[in-house]
Amino acid sequence: MASWNVYAQRVRSYNQEIWGAAIFGVDGTLWGQDGVNITNDHTKGLKQDIQTIVEVINDFENTNSKVFTDGFRFFEKQWAVVRVDAGLMVGKGKAPNSSQFAARKANKCIVIALARDEGSKANALSGAVQIGDWLEDAGF
Repeated sequence: MASWNVYAQRVRSYNQEIWGAAIFGVDGTLWGQDGVNITNDHTKGLKQDIQTIVEVINDFENTNSKVFTDGFRFFEKQWAVVRVDAGLMVGKGKAPNSSQFAARKANKCIVIALARDEGSKANALSGAVQIGDWLEDAGF
């Protein structure tokens, strides 16, 4: 996993407001992280959270999905969906969580970026998309 941590660090390097990044396999297996401190205690719940996020992204044209009304969970926090497109999901934390969320799904993995709710609303998006695009082009 240590070598994948470098890619999570790259996600954070795109914007100073990004406080956490993680890369998971599309099955929910943690590949790498930086700034989020994911432990074994978190992995079971996170695996299901990631699988749900992947399902929503894969079915992005389904605007009747329950996730649009109920939101989703990630890292033991509740999030509201802001946008879902092909390969991309953007969210906003539900109170008291005020962070930004972005997930960029590539072929075999999903890149997650979490950012402070300061400045541009695209803070988390920048890192997730840049590294997600690169990993997808590299076959991941």
